[in-house]
Amino acid sequence: MKKGLHLLFPLCFLTLLSGAVFGQSFEPWNIPFSVDGTALANPLAGGLNAPQFSTLDLNRDSTSDLMVFDRSGNILLTYLRDKDAPAVLTYAPEYQDQFPALVDWALFRDYNGDGVEDIFTYSTLGAPGFDVYRGSYNNSSFSYEKLIFNNPTGVLGYPTSSGAIANIYCTAADIPAVVDVDGDGDLDILSFQSDGTKVFFYKNLSIEQGFDTDSLDFILSDRCWGKIVESFNSNDVVLSSDPETCPVSLITARHHGGSTVTTLDVDFDGDQELLLGDLTYETLLFLTNGGTPDQAFMTAQQQNFPDYDVSVFIPFFPAAYIQDFDGDGLSDMIAAPNQQDARENIDVAWRYQGVMQDGELEFRFQRSDLLVCEMLDFGTDASPLFFDYNGDGVQDLIVGSRFHKNYDPDFPSSLFLFENTGTNTSPDFTLIDENWLQLETITEEVDALAPTASDIDGDGDLDLIVGNKRGKLFFIENIGIFGGPFEAGEIVYPWFDIDVGFSSVPAVADADQDGVKDLLIGEERGNINFVRNLGSAINPVFNPDLTSPDNSEDFGAIDAGQNLAVFGLAGPTTFISEGEEYLLVGSAPGNFLLYNLADNLLENVGIPLESELNVLKDGERSRATIHDLDANGYLDILVGSSRGGLTLYRTSMRSDQIVPTRESKLASIDMQLYPNPAGQRLHVKTEDSAIQSVKIYSRTGQVITAWEGKRPDVSFDVQHLEPGIYVMTIYTNKGTATRNWVKF
Repeated sequence: MKKGLHLLFPLCFLTLLSGAVFGQSFEPWNIPFSVDGTALANPLAGGLNAPQFSTLDLNRDSTSDLMVFDRSGNILLTYLRDKDAPAVLTYAPEYQDQFPALVDWALFRDYNGDGVEDIFTYSTLGAPGFDVYRGSYNNSSFSYEKLIFNNPTGVLGYPTSSGAIANIYCTAADIPAVVDVDGDGDLDILSFQSDGTKVFFYKNLSIEQGFDTDSLDFILSDRCWGKIVESFNSNDVVLSSDPETCPVSLITARHHGGSTVTTLDVDFDGDQELLLGDLTYETLLFLTNGGTPDQAFMTAQQQNFPDYDVSVFIPFFPAAYIQDFDGDGLSDMIAAPNQQDARENIDVAWRYQGVMQDGELEFRFQRSDLLVCEMLDFGTDASPLFFDYNGDGVQDLIVGSRFHKNYDPDFPSSLFLFENTGTNTSPDFTLIDENWLQLETITEEVDALAPTASDIDGDGDLDLIVGNKRGKLFFIENIGIFGGPFEAGEIVYPWFDIDVGFSSVPAVADADQDGVKDLLIGEERGNINFVRNLGSAINPVFNPDLTSPDNSEDFGAIDAGQNLAVFGLAGPTTFISEGEEYLLVGSAPGNFLLYNLADNLLENVGIPLESELNVLKDGERSRATIHDLDANGYLDILVGSSRGGLTLYRTSMRSDQIVPTRESKLASIDMQLYPNPAGQRLHVKTEDSAIQSVKIYSRTGQVITAWEGKRPDVSFDVQHLEPGIYVMTIYTNKGTATRNWVKF
């Protein structure tokens, strides 16, 4: 034989167990989260929007494990199935780096019969068609080789009647079927043609031509497989009365919107029935094959599959995946949306158990939130913020998002509030409010909420600033007592009438180094808007005219779209590490761009720092919040993305925390405070270290003014203060220093 490669329910159904400038390293960290009194098994897997399901034996224990590819962000998730308890899955992210980068759709299929699933996926070369990766397993790990096809398109092809090689057609939006259609032992392909009306059958001739299955040798065998034509105005198809003839269609031209193709043999007669999903419909269409393995002929159709049980209902573009997902010898079904930004982003994995009924395979509904039931999933575009809302000294968490399960179509976003019920060294978060602050009572423009926090008014507590889809800002002043819990004052919207266009994501920093905090607002185009604070540290004033000389629409010439993409969706946040203040910008592609704010980005083009953050990617439209969650002196980064969930990483970036020791460093800090007494302005200066933050306290301990940044000197307007004695504390990279001063 020739051998070669021709290059032409009440409970979750599955129990899920958790298993540069900086020389950063990032370690996934799974910490406790509870929702509705239940601890989630794997809260920080990142969410799912448009998952696709395959099987592969990851740990080589002769048990098929689960591969989940989410086209929202092109992210692969790997789960191990317990050999002795098939219903138990363990999230195993340690396998994910062994697989190549994939786009749009990915089907794991062992085409060469070596026991390792290969990968059929959408082409990265621009032609609508297939890339193929051949898999192997060596030295306890997987490796994949991309096959290079000798034809003009570079993708998997077939010979035309003229002798040229054409690509096997499949769009990025579709899901094809890669299956042994005719039962001859090699894998064939079913895919809709370019106008989306007929299914093309690409037959693999490897076996017929005397090769074994380690080859891919296709012809276009049937231009109307099953003798069906999709209807123009319904989810039905037109059936033929003749197994030799394609039905006549009144459609002469049609723009292909999108279709998903899945095969299954429910009656075990050797031919393949068909499940179709359509871009504009919510249900699956089942077609009965009354033909043979060599000549498919669809004789009946059933809407709302399975109509004998709970029917799949996925608002827009369902896809079905048929495999033995639990190892019981019978095929099961998982249905999921194939539209990555569909509005239903929680019930995205409809799990059906395969059972025998009167000699045929039927599917019994189990649940609609497989895997998601054990994750934090806020719908789409999660935007997290660490924030000590109850004043207990440990960081709580706020998350803004879109399209959660219980969203109101008129107000598709809300703020989720988690209380950290753990300690300063051992975080443990509990959801306490799914619609914190009820911003929809203020305006109908409650969409894509993106929160940040800063003491923008200099009274010593953190206020909230929240961006939205409309490009505007909410401002919620904290009017609580000093050191106490957050207490919302009047909610101001739109704050100062600032409007950056679409998708505002605010951050706060003293970007012009004048001692007062400015706004850095990311927007949909991928740029950062600098809005200068024209007021004081305790009375911020902003000019909403972004074209004003005071402001800049192109801070640092930052382009979060990278390569000048139309949508960049810049998501800025700031943090301090080892005395340096940095700007971290999330992006539409999903990676991060890192800048040092000391580089004067108002005057200079921002060159992203070399950092592992540049390749940290958990989905598209990334956002992050950064804090030392366990007080170990190193920052942790919590990432939200288009997938609607969160992922957490430990980093090797040192925090700005100053760890006290018995040997005081205060004597080494030369702190100059002048004039003292002061009437109008007060200056503080150091000679041998950079000031990171300053706080001015009253004699009763209330913070009167606070400043953060990185400067050797800072100036304050103090003329508004009542005469008396005050205390100033400065924090530097070498320690702290405190001085009394007098206001006259």
